[in-house]
Amino acid sequence: MGKAAKYVLDLIEQILGPAEREKRFDWARGDLSPRTKRAERLPFDAAWEGRKLIIEIDEDQHRAATPIFDKPDRLTVSGVHRGKQRQLYDERKRAAARANGYTVLSIPWARKRKPSPQDAVELRRQLLAAGIVIETDDSAHTSISGGSRSVKGDTR
Repeated sequence: MGKAAKYVLDLIEQILGPAEREKRFDWARGDLSPRTKRAERLPFDAAWEGRKLIIEIDEDQHRAATPIFDKPDRLTVSGVHRGKQRQLYDERKRAAARANGYTVLSIPWARKRKPSPQDAVELRRQLLAAGIVIETDDSAHTSISGGSRSVKGDTR
């Protein structure tokens, strides 16, 4: 997880409370490795089990070719370069999460975007627009239902 994703999740945790970061589930796995004969559990950026909510921060490498991350000259266990594998795994993880009753919220974020005091306000707006319940006091306890939400044109 990059610095930008950590920054965004810090802000979201101020709104929603603590999350499990880099959460892995048995039902979201990568491709079988011919070397290890295992399919690794794939990480989600953050999960709130009580809310059945998963948030993925889609930094630049999730939306555009990024040679330093993609390593187009090296193939992965999936038989494709890392950029293509990232796309396949993103789709696989999100479909598996929805199938297991989670709401999946994808937030695009530019790695070089400068932090701003407005970021927390914008993230709060995005959470509310996606139907995420934000508790305002201890007596307000409402969970969200499973499904999938996109923010700002995420195409998954």
